[in-house]
Amino acid sequence: MAETRTRGKSIYEKEILPSLDEKTDKGRFVFIDVDSGDYEIGGRYMEGLDNLLKRRPNPSLWTERVGYDTPLIYDPNDYHFRLFGTPVEEDSKIG
Repeated sequence: MAETRTRGKSIYEKEILPSLDEKTDKGRFVFIDVDSGDYEIGGRYMEGLDNLLKRRPNPSLWTERVGYDTPLIYDPNDYHFRLFGTPVEEDSKIG
């Protein structure tokens, strides 16, 4: 897990982030296959993930959310992961 995190962060920060606009891309999800360096950007969580999985069915996956420190947070009150940075009433529950 630590190696996936290190490689994913490196790919994101060096290769992907410089091409993004923090204002217009804020909140978009970036899914990275750390083994190949292939990635997909999506406005919705499943959109980007599905598109990457079509090309890379078994990725070593790292996920970033543009403009946020983490893409998902765990909400212990309802035992679900929530999309980080969105109001609760707009969340898509994951997991």
